Amino acid sequence: MRNLLALAFLSASAMLAAGDLTGTWTGTLTRNSDDGTRTSDAYVILKQDGAKLTGSGGPSAEEQIPMSKVVMDGDKITFEVDGGNGALKFAVVAKGDTIEGDVVQERSDGTTRTGKIALKRKQ
Repeated sequence: MRNLLALAFLSASAMLAAGDLTGTWTGTLTRNSDDGTRTSDAYVILKQDGAKLTGSGGPSAEEQIPMSKVVMDGDKITFEVDGGNGALKFAVVAKGDTIEGDVVQERSDGTTRTGKIALKRKQ
């Protein structure tokens, strides 16, 4: 019983290691394309309730697409956003007031493109 409680505590601590991610996050999304690298604005709204994270993302507050398949594992987060021409899959790490990581776009024509996202908590 004691070991089970310790394991439960460690699991809960790992899930909350990134802190409360609720809020607005802004930054850039850089994607590799046939023409080179393209950078665009990124605007993400997150709501965390314990170990559950929901949210949306897009280029602005007015253009938001809901996140799906959100998984939190400590400070590591994976999620998907429908990019219209295929899914954008994110694998990011949250540290304090920053979220950074990799993006893979799996396009409907079967090709993939990679990129990076860098966000800071909006004050």
